[in-house]
Amino acid sequence: MLSGICLAADNVVTNLNGFSSRTSDNVREPFRLRGTILYGDRSPAMYCDEQIIMLTALKLGMFTELERGESITANGYRRGDIFFVRNFDRHGPGAYPPPEDADPADMLGKRYVNRYIRVQGTVTDIFRDDIDADFIYFVLESGGTQFFASIAYSLAPAEWTRRLTGATVRMTGVCESPEGILRPFMGCSLRCPDSDAVEIIRPSATTPFDYPELKAPSSASPQEIVGLGKRRISGTVLAICSDNVLLLRGEEGDLHRVALAKDQPIPRVHDRVVAGGKVQTDFYLINLTHAICAVVGHSEIIPDAAVDVSGHDILFNSRREKQAMPQFYGKALRLRGTLTNPSASRRSYDCLYINCDSVVVPVDIGAAGLNSADFPVGSVVSASGICLMDTENWSPAAPFSKITGFSLVARTADDIRLLSPPPWWTPVRIAAAVGILVFLLVCIGLWNVMLNRRVKRRTHELVRAKIARDRSDLKTDERTRLAVELHDSLSQNLSGLGCQLTATRQAMHENSSDAERRLETAETMLTSMRMELKRCLFDLRNDALEEQDFEKALLHTLAPVAGSARISLRFVVPRSQLDDSQAHAVLCIVRELTANAIRHGRAANVRIAGCLDEGQIVFSVSDDGTGFDPSLCDGPLQGHFGLSGVRTRVKKMNGRLEIDSQPEKGTHVKVAIRI
Repeated sequence: MLSGICLAADNVVTNLNGFSSRTSDNVREPFRLRGTILYGDRSPAMYCDEQIIMLTALKLGMFTELERGESITANGYRRGDIFFVRNFDRHGPGAYPPPEDADPADMLGKRYVNRYIRVQGTVTDIFRDDIDADFIYFVLESGGTQFFASIAYSLAPAEWTRRLTGATVRMTGVCESPEGILRPFMGCSLRCPDSDAVEIIRPSATTPFDYPELKAPSSASPQEIVGLGKRRISGTVLAICSDNVLLLRGEEGDLHRVALAKDQPIPRVHDRVVAGGKVQTDFYLINLTHAICAVVGHSEIIPDAAVDVSGHDILFNSRREKQAMPQFYGKALRLRGTLTNPSASRRSYDCLYINCDSVVVPVDIGAAGLNSADFPVGSVVSASGICLMDTENWSPAAPFSKITGFSLVARTADDIRLLSPPPWWTPVRIAAAVGILVFLLVCIGLWNVMLNRRVKRRTHELVRAKIARDRSDLKTDERTRLAVELHDSLSQNLSGLGCQLTATRQAMHENSSDAERRLETAETMLTSMRMELKRCLFDLRNDALEEQDFEKALLHTLAPVAGSARISLRFVVPRSQLDDSQAHAVLCIVRELTANAIRHGRAANVRIAGCLDEGQIVFSVSDDGTGFDPSLCDGPLQGHFGLSGVRTRVKKMNGRLEIDSQPEKGTHVKVAIRI
């Protein structure tokens, strides 16, 4: 492969006839060819050995300085049918090939590909290439055959281009093949090197009077109408569309749509004009395209009064079926409706879009000197104008011309009247308000979530602090209670015990029986103090207050004092109704009463019952023991502190204590404490 690229000098091809007939795309044949540039370009054409070849640059911008008619020697290689140029040498002016006269009909085939030809035709249209803006294209017609020619945009002055529209010209250039271009089905086209290669045989008409008058029979076919070529029409301007289209009423009262050529002066509504151009038809009217126009006067005829219609009248029949009504074509109509935004519009000019009975009708206001920005969406307007049926001109490829819709063309600024401005609550404002409201609601929701979290966190902190404080207060209260009980029982009992012992010492020398009695009392007091101390120690270790079921808390508290006695318990009081101090007091009272019944009354059965009654807790302890006389029962002086302690607890809680007991008939104690 490397040897195929770098060959000896004697293997370099210097004549087109020296190439092989068919070169593979993988084989490179070096060349050094001399020829004349027919046109300069990114891929210029060169006349060499009585043939024309297209050169391709291997370096961007290589051919930018080449000019038409310049002789060069190009060095490079050929691969397939493509000539790649590495560099070239310039030699000055070169020789042109003589052009061949070509038949336009043969432009459709490949007969003249890569040949220097001359062809004649009439320019029907000129446009700038929308794929490659560096070129403009001519549409030419000759003997019913249409073909294309191109020229560099920089070589085609605007004034010269305008003069070619409608002119019969003879163009000289290279016939280019459509192969390898972006429009493969366009066919062959003529590439002109510059404006000097275009010769005007017959200039285009400068006034519409240069065209013959239109006289088409009423029974003419579309082919016959189109075959008339260029004609002139006289009439009065009914309306002017923004895309340089006039609606004329002819001298005989018939309508014509005239599409003016570019840069043509626009007449006014009611001007009498003469227009000349190429004849077309849309099956409804005879129209002119690429027309020129001259004003010959002004009509004083009063225009037709506008007829009130709705959108349904134009686009629907009496059965409410969609059907175009061509009888409105060219009539003066008046519509009333609400301005709206079109969902999609292909119109390049300024329009109002009126929603009339759910049918959106475009209103062309450009020629009337109005601006759609002056009519906000949502306004109610009345629009008058000439009804224009938007149709496509007939072509041999279509059986019928297509109706794309209807529009109104306003004639003057007075044709559009604003009846009422748009409501303040437009859809856009409603959407904006809803959006703001949703945003505020989202913000409020987020703020509430954050606030709830802060409240919950703060509440938890306060609850924990309160629990800690309550626990501390409970501990303090419990310590205070224990200190008071120890003071009231143990301390006093110890003082009483000391007095008894002192009295016993004195009585030992005077009355031995009295001394013995006092020793027995001291022993009883000591036993009572020992029991009281045991209860205080039990309270310190007792976890019954943590029990949520109060009956279970009572059973747990009574277990140490029950012994062999049978205890029946029915205590219907929710633990949540009592605070810790109240619960502790109830437990201590029930325990003391039960212990007295078993220890002193020698009861075999103890019944305990409790309930809530009108804001107070009422409970009772009954037994089948020996009973006693409440008025004669022993007290602290005899060493018995249990019942005295119960009375003290009930009194501190503003409660009520009732004792019903008789010797040998058991005991019933009832306690009521307000909670």
